[in-house]
Amino acid sequence: MLELIQDNEQLVHEGDGFELHYRRLDSGRRAAIMKQYTKRGIVDSGAAYNAMARYVVTGWEGVNSGGKPADFHKDLITRIPAEELDAVMDKAGANLEGIEGSGLGNSETTPDSNPTTEE
Repeated sequence: MLELIQDNEQLVHEGDGFELHYRRLDSGRRAAIMKQYTKRGIVDSGAAYNAMARYVVTGWEGVNSGGKPADFHKDLITRIPAEELDAVMDKAGANLEGIEGSGLGNSETTPDSNPTTEE
């Protein structure tokens, strides 16, 4: 059976003493985010990745900042270590396959499949 993606999903990625709560990214929302960060056929992959991360990650437990518990805030998502955030993004279907330089905070740009399209 196939279960459709719901906006209110609460999935959990468990690490060593912490949990990251996330939801999957549906293809419509992924396309909208990619379009938002595409100008003149060039994708700002870092900005698109960060926008998807802010949608995907919905909370956490056992996360510290400076040795003290950190309350969840979307602005802190980009400070999650890349290996853990990448793992969550892969599980959520929010990876940037086919776009080079897609790591966290990377603002490198890569042409998409239709470089003549302008916004």
